[in-house]
Amino acid sequence: FDHASVEVEDLGPGLWRLFADETSGEPFPAIGSEGATATFDREIACRREDVEFLTWDHPIAVGALDRLLSSPAGTLALATFAGEPAGDTIVEAFFVLETSAPARLGLGRFLPSTPLRVSIDRDLRDRSRGLAAHDPTLRDVPPALAGDLLARLRPALESMVAAARAAAGAAAEAVLGEALDLARAHFAAERDRVEALVPAVDPGRPAMLADVDRAAAEAALWIRAARPRLDALRILVARSPSLDLTSA
Repeated sequence: FDHASVEVEDLGPGLWRLFADETSGEPFPAIGSEGATATFDREIACRREDVEFLTWDHPIAVGALDRLLSSPAGTLALATFAGEPAGDTIVEAFFVLETSAPARLGLGRFLPSTPLRVSIDRDLRDRSRGLAAHDPTLRDVPPALAGDLLARLRPALESMVAAARAAAGAAAEAVLGEALDLARAHFAAERDRVEALVPAVDPGRPAMLADVDRAAAEAALWIRAARPRLDALRILVARSPSLDLTSA
């Protein structure tokens, strides 16, 4: 709410009033121009029909997450970490492996949106295993220095990101292989079910089996077509007492 300029007014135990800033450009989902009274307490929500009961599947929560994930803000971060040699640079790339298949196929059963994390250093070596996703030594780079530091790193970043894409593509192959195996097993079981339940003399049986085979083939095509999508980058620079970010 703070990030989206939504004002939160405390109305008392378990109750809050939400006001969206309509001048911020994109309206905040499900709050509206009149604002909304909300609670996390089920008993309060049951007693008062005018109070929104905030759960993870409430339109405010779902819309807020969708708004955040679809926004370009926050998709690039710059930080320093404790490491040697000073000035060592690592690009940590976060990809999402997903398919744009029609919803009717239900491919989320076999290939849900899968995050892939790849870390590449300046020598284009994969550092994913040796670099913790939540390094306690990470520190923000002062905003006044971030632009200059990024400009100096830019010549190396393109090749590092390209190497990260290649590594993510290789990692995706294993995930896609597992998804294909799951899909094949599912449609094979579906075919067996039709053969077991529909008599051989039933005139509709060939069409039902053809539908299963068609869905299996279409699912395999969509799964094979899935590619990792670059979702966010984190650029990490090793620091030491002697490292001056203004001249790194």
